[in-house]
Amino acid sequence: MNLEVYPVLFHIFSNGGCYIFDAMREELSSNSDYEDIEKLGVIYDSAPGQSTVSTTVDIFFNFQDGFFTQILKSFAYIFFAIGKGINSIAGMLGYSLYSTIYDKMMFGQDGCPELYLYSTKDQVILASDVDEVVQKRRIQGVDISTAQWSDSDHVQHFRKHPGDYIKQCFKFLTKCIIHSREEL
Repeated sequence: MNLEVYPVLFHIFSNGGCYIFDAMREELSSNSDYEDIEKLGVIYDSAPGQSTVSTTVDIFFNFQDGFFTQILKSFAYIFFAIGKGINSIAGMLGYSLYSTIYDKMMFGQDGCPELYLYSTKDQVILASDVDEVVQKRRIQGVDISTAQWSDSDHVQHFRKHPGDYIKQCFKFLTKCIIHSREEL
């Protein structure tokens, strides 16, 4: 398939998907072989959100249990807390040791419409984080669509609301195609 002829739609799940998308976005913008690829749109499902130390550690050890896991969790918690603390202190001094994926998604320059699918019940990516990104992206002039539910868990919106999820994605895809054709 020739990607220069067919525009690309990204469908991202959680912050893990944001990391992959960010790496792809970096490659697409820095490699001249990809300069003709058109980004049609970006769908964020349960993303992006600010990572807390406890959430990060819990995700790493989500399916593990036992004494040894608890020890590893404790060390990981300390490690991530120290790293986050050092970066916070550096930020107060006007330096940044690293950009968070939350910041990268909030200020990325993709030049295409975005759809955010999220829930107020999500305990991993808070709805308030997504709301903040949506608000700041709109201020930047990005064409934003949203669908928010109140009863679906993290990346479970399609399972809980399959009809509405498909409708939102299809409506967004139609909007992206129209937007893409208007720019020709």
